[in-house]
Amino acid sequence: MERNNHVIIYDDTCPMCGWYTQGFVKTGLLPKSGRQAFSKADPALLAVVDQQRCRNEIPLVDKATHKVYYGIEALLKIIGQKCPLLSKIGAWRPIKWLLLKSYRLVSYNRRVIVAPAPLAPGSFDCSPDFNRRYRIMFLLILFMVNVLLLFPLHRSLPAHHIFGVVSLQKLLLVYLVAAGVNVFLALLLPGAMRLEYLGQVYMVATVFLLLLIPLYVLNSLTAIHPLLNTIWIGFCGGITVSEYVRRARFAGILPHFRWVAAANIITVILVGATIFIYA
Repeated sequence: MERNNHVIIYDDTCPMCGWYTQGFVKTGLLPKSGRQAFSKADPALLAVVDQQRCRNEIPLVDKATHKVYYGIEALLKIIGQKCPLLSKIGAWRPIKWLLLKSYRLVSYNRRVIVAPAPLAPGSFDCSPDFNRRYRIMFLLILFMVNVLLLFPLHRSLPAHHIFGVVSLQKLLLVYLVAAGVNVFLALLLPGAMRLEYLGQVYMVATVFLLLLIPLYVLNSLTAIHPLLNTIWIGFCGGITVSEYVRRARFAGILPHFRWVAAANIITVILVGATIFIYA
């Protein structure tokens, strides 16, 4: 494949799309001119792509033939320049099926993952379609990931903060009660906003647990002073609250459904305080 003949067109309102397409340029898989944002793309290129399909699958355009590759086929086409073997493996039917499902899982949920800023007036809207099946699958994966992340937290922080011993049972109970409350609150919301809200709050929980990973590592290497542990947990909590507010605005919860956000935050505080202090 001639690199200079191909252009990938990405959603520039999605930071994740910007990151990985920029990676293609930095690694030499595409020239700098081989990456264009939808909002600034050559009209001649936009004219040959299926604008509905490219909302869900990133397009790669061959400028010479005007042939367009979408999604996984576009990515395999690019990667195949330097790694033909990977491209051939990816084209094998069982692997391609798995790659396609994984790509769709990320693509349909990419705006849940990053919660980008609102579109500027007149911008090209490349928002993915809402797919209930892939959204529910994404929520189940996030739920399992968050539960698994509680295990290193339990092993890394026993008796290393001002609340004393934190058992795995307590951590799981806090998470399960908070998750149950969020499901109940989501049921009170209209239509697709239910799954949109759940996607955002599950991502907030994931962000919080990922921010604690440095603490997991440090406590596994040496005993950290309880106050320092508590300060770090508080710092992570502050970032998490800020992220919750940002994502609640993105999902339309704020300012229209303030009572959902209030009920969610109050529940987490009350349940967490009850379990950690009195249990």
